[in-house]
Amino acid sequence: MAIAHVATEYVFSDFLLKDPTEGQSNKYKGVRLELAVDKIVTFLSVGLPLFLISLAFAQEVSVGTQISCFAPTNFSWRQAYYVDSFCWAAVQEQSENTPLWLHKFFPYILLLFAVLLYIPALFWRFTAAPHLSSDLTFIMEELDRFYNRSIRLAKNLASLDSKDGNEDSQSALDLAEGCFKYPLVEHYLKTKRLSRSLVVRYLACRGLTLLILLFACVYLGYYILLASLTDEFPCDLRKGVLQNDSSVPVAVQCKLVAVGVFRLLSYINLVVYVLLVPLVVYASVGPARQSSSFLRPYDMLPGFGSLGEVTPVYNDLSMYLLFLQENLSQLKSYKCLQVLELLQDSSEEGFDAMCLLQTLGQVKTDVVDCKKGTCIEMVEPTHKFASMEDELCFWKEQAEKQHQRAEEVQEELQEFQQMSRDYEAELESELKQCEGRNKDLLLDNNRLRMELDNVKEKFENHHSEASRHISTLEENLLETTTMRDHLQKYIRELEQSNDDLERTKRATIMSLEDFEQRMNQVIERNAFLESELDEKENLLESVQRLKDEARDLRQELAVRQVERRPSSSLGKDSDLQGPSTINPSLPTTPAKPISTFDTPPISSIRRGDGLTGTPLTTSTRISALNIVGELLRKVGNLESKLASCRDFVYDTSVSRPALLASSPGFGVGSDVQVSSSPPQYDSVVKHLEFGPAPPRGLSHGTQSPQGGVKILL
Repeated sequence: MAIAHVATEYVFSDFLLKDPTEGQSNKYKGVRLELAVDKIVTFLSVGLPLFLISLAFAQEVSVGTQISCFAPTNFSWRQAYYVDSFCWAAVQEQSENTPLWLHKFFPYILLLFAVLLYIPALFWRFTAAPHLSSDLTFIMEELDRFYNRSIRLAKNLASLDSKDGNEDSQSALDLAEGCFKYPLVEHYLKTKRLSRSLVVRYLACRGLTLLILLFACVYLGYYILLASLTDEFPCDLRKGVLQNDSSVPVAVQCKLVAVGVFRLLSYINLVVYVLLVPLVVYASVGPARQSSSFLRPYDMLPGFGSLGEVTPVYNDLSMYLLFLQENLSQLKSYKCLQVLELLQDSSEEGFDAMCLLQTLGQVKTDVVDCKKGTCIEMVEPTHKFASMEDELCFWKEQAEKQHQRAEEVQEELQEFQQMSRDYEAELESELKQCEGRNKDLLLDNNRLRMELDNVKEKFENHHSEASRHISTLEENLLETTTMRDHLQKYIRELEQSNDDLERTKRATIMSLEDFEQRMNQVIERNAFLESELDEKENLLESVQRLKDEARDLRQELAVRQVERRPSSSLGKDSDLQGPSTINPSLPTTPAKPISTFDTPPISSIRRGDGLTGTPLTTSTRISALNIVGELLRKVGNLESKLASCRDFVYDTSVSRPALLASSPGFGVGSDVQVSSSPPQYDSVVKHLEFGPAPPRGLSHGTQSPQGGVKILL
């Protein structure tokens, strides 16, 4: 009897759910508060833009800047980088029909769509999810408790049937009434038919998601059809301080290199969003088509009331049924009831779950204790016999039946005993095998423990070595990072110094070119001045030579006049004294004529005299050359005239005696002295600008010594 009771306990304990202990109070911690369709929509609508944004930024990191401008060739790389940055900042200022600023803000607009599409999920999580979680936990706990109470009822009924004594059946009824006093879950769910707060929040979230998806589709379609048609534009650089800088071009051609990638990302995002719109609509009509058919396995339990027909209408009951169906995997009682439902459907007789559990338990009890159960009870006669013979025949038939049944039971008992002995032998052999395997496993376990200890020691050693190596690598990484920062700073300083040196080089080259030009001008001016100085020295030598010749000529003229005077005084005795006494104040011709034009010696003329620090212009140099040429021409004329004058004087000196003898007016007592100078001499003197010609009545010796050669330099 004890064995039968223990077997019954084990049968029902297999179906009985364990009550949650204090450490297992969070049994329904994994309750799903979002539908699978909503999770798919949220994941795709939010995760896809973030993934595309990461691709866009990865493209920017791999390619570099998102804009490429054709800078002039005379720009340095820093200036070209500035042009790219300036034109990237000025994209939204382009006055074209196509809004180019959409290319610049495309990743951020996708990020905005991702944030907007995540707002309905946040609204549902913070407004409806806490209340829904508590209600679902309560409903699921009550369903599991109701199932446990049904199993306990079947267990108690089976234990009452297995007792020997006749007990009152009222205890079973009291037990059933105690187990199913009030159907709490059904009444709680029925109260949700008149409430619509949860379904309104759900529909608001789905409507907001649908609206944002449609707006995103419109934007992506507009971007694909219009904005992505062009990716080039002219960028104006003359702004600010560069407004009037002629070295800067008016505009440069720029190209947005990421437009092709953005167009592909737009196509992908648009296709996914268009496919998500039917899912959102399907999720929105989900509460209206929800039914309670999934709770049909609980109808097998006694005392579980039906919810009735759930009409397709939007209320909180449809929402609770929808989320309860989503969390059926959390209900262990539902799995067990599905097993019982399959057993009930496969059974030929229409047993309910309680009878099935009782039968399973009683079969074990009857086989073990060899007692008559409820299924083999004696059939009591329900009618009266007419005679003793009929009653005797009836009881004989019953005795034969019972004898046959006893024989069958005896055969079954023998078979069972034989099977038990065979089973015991098998169990003993299996036990020996298990003991041998257990010993082997113990040895293997000890060996594995030793290996585990060795592995732990090796792991600890490797872990310590790896930690030291990682710390060393971190230090090296820190040093490398510091060195890299220092090198980057040094490179920036070198670049700045290089730019400064380039500017200094350009300024030096310009100043050197200017200096070369000025030096060439100075060299040219010095060459002209040296040539002029050489010409001046030549002129001075020529003038000095002419002066010497003029002095020699005057001396020769004076000597010839002196020689002519004694010859004229031979025919006169007293008249020759007249002129000297008449004009005693007239000076005599000096032995050496006095020069009226004193020229300093050549050695006293310095090369640097007359030069100034101011450079001579071209017109000044040309006029100086013209003056020098004119002077040279005049000197040549003077030389030719002096030569002709010398020849003329020589001719007149030869013919002078004949002229004196034939002259009638030349005699003693004559008051007018005939001049020894012929008329041609006066014209020559006047033409050579030797000074004023002497008077006719005066002798050549009384001539003024001021008649020198006048040369204009």
